[in-house]
Amino acid sequence: MNQKSIAMVSNNYWTLYKFRYDVIKMLIDEGYIIHLIAKNDSYEKKFKHKNIHIHFLSLEERGKNLIKELRTFASIYMLHKKIKPSLIFNFTLKPNIYSNLSAMILNIKTISMITGLGHIFIKANSFYRNIVILLLRLSLKKSYEIWFTNKHDEEYFRKLKIVSQQKTSIVPGAGIIINNRNFKRKQNSGPYIFLMASRLLKEKGATEFLDAANFFKNDKSKQFIIVGAHTPNEDHVSKILLDKMNENNIIDYLPYTDNIESLFAKADCVVLPSYREGMSTVLLEAASLKIPIITSKVPGCVDIVLNENYGFLCNKSDTESLINQIIKFTQINNKNPQNIDMMVEKTFKHISENFNRSDIIDKYKEIARSY
Repeated sequence: MNQKSIAMVSNNYWTLYKFRYDVIKMLIDEGYIIHLIAKNDSYEKKFKHKNIHIHFLSLEERGKNLIKELRTFASIYMLHKKIKPSLIFNFTLKPNIYSNLSAMILNIKTISMITGLGHIFIKANSFYRNIVILLLRLSLKKSYEIWFTNKHDEEYFRKLKIVSQQKTSIVPGAGIIINNRNFKRKQNSGPYIFLMASRLLKEKGATEFLDAANFFKNDKSKQFIIVGAHTPNEDHVSKILLDKMNENNIIDYLPYTDNIESLFAKADCVVLPSYREGMSTVLLEAASLKIPIITSKVPGCVDIVLNENYGFLCNKSDTESLINQIIKFTQINNKNPQNIDMMVEKTFKHISENFNRSDIIDKYKEIARSY
């Protein structure tokens, strides 16, 4: 009997390593051959098991060149035809479209994970957005099951009639490992340190974070750290602005790091003023370490910080609201720090009960065993 194989298709190998590594290990232990299909970004070197096969994909996450997109679709189709996997897991927008369409032609079962709505759905209606909606309706039509990271995205897909009769589940991203790590939260000594760790996209609220840092530039009781990879395009904040603010000691800007926990150890508060999330991993990590959070009242964030009893919520795309929450955090910390402790304990309990990674891995195992 031939050994069954499973393919995973994503934008890049970083996401597969960061968010699916535990799942891949479990599937190998279950006896599957794993085929990983993604854009080459050096993180493929992290996968060294003999039962993991690496395939490179030429994919531009936000590209709109028709010829290049057709080539991407053709390369995915040819890979699926060659590999003939028993099941395909698709992550992120383009893999969900191109890989699902290929699988429909080849009669291969797929699981589609909607990891977030992204910039296309955050922006106003456009011709490109409408084309994407039509493609999603077609490509998701025959998916064995569709996974959403939060209930808001599922409701939105149903409203747009992208999803109708298909089987759906809520699988909250990668979840979080809950354990008794030897981590000590920063105590109130020196300035309050506000940390934003994210891709430096405008839709992540990076502009509002920088504006808030600039507002407090003469306040020595507050320090702002922003960490994340920068890409020189219109969707990211200006690198010139970042460097200028860094040189003027308004912010500390650091490139991407794998050792995010070392930065969490320095932070009094983690900030993510995002416009929308699938399920924010950085907020889950902060909550698991009992670090206070300031975030936006948007899907993927309010699933973690449910209300003001769990953390501090600002309005989307609203610098003034973010500034007010920063002030509120420092005032409560100065006068009633035990209230902050109560918040982080409630948030920790909530994510422990609802976002445990072992439960998510069990979901993958259940699907893999059932087809």
